[in-house]
Amino acid sequence: MFDLSGQFATDGNSGLRASDPGFQPRIASRAPAGRWGDPTELGAAAVYLASRAAGFTTGGVLTVDGGLTAVI
Repeated sequence: MFDLSGQFATDGNSGLRASDPGFQPRIASRAPAGRWGDPTELGAAAVYLASRAAGFTTGGVLTVDGGLTAVI
């Protein structure tokens, strides 16, 4: 299971991000990473879960959010 609490820059939210020049930096500043996530970072998490490296990983939540849930 993935927790997608962070903000990811996608085509689907490009209009919203472009509509207000201060929007992207304001949202990015909420997460300790200080930036929006890249959708490819979700792919890296999925590859880990599908790999042998995660063979003993069970019943957990992999949070991919730039540290946002750590500061909430």
